[in-house]
Amino acid sequence: MLNRLRILWVDDECDTAKFASRTDILAIDGIVADLVRGPDEAWSYLREHPLPDCVVVDIMMPPGERYSLIDTAYGALTGIRFIEELRSAEVRLPVIVVTVRAVHELEGIEHLEPIAYLTKPVLTSEIAAAIRAIVNTD
Repeated sequence: MLNRLRILWVDDECDTAKFASRTDILAIDGIVADLVRGPDEAWSYLREHPLPDCVVVDIMMPPGERYSLIDTAYGALTGIRFIEELRSAEVRLPVIVVTVRAVHELEGIEHLEPIAYLTKPVLTSEIAAAIRAIVNTD
């Protein structure tokens, strides 16, 4: 088994049973997933913990206190705003984008340097493979 990897997973649905089972499956594969419900919690996590190996970000989430509804198109772009802020802060973590939107709808975010796009519904094995691909290319 490869070294254990740590990811930060930013998704407003992370406190569901589905995510609990996903983290268990990822752990078997040597991936520790720290789950947060949005950008507010993600920034708290990043201030309080060592940087993870990568970040998995859902695009559509409530904006929380950090962003306005208008700035996030009523939550449709919250994940993109978070990635923009990561890049502005010069946090160069690999990012995996998870979205219900079609990939062609995300054109124009290449400058944010996402490593992979996964379209929901996404299998846990797809997420693990994307994480492993990132780590193996660094």
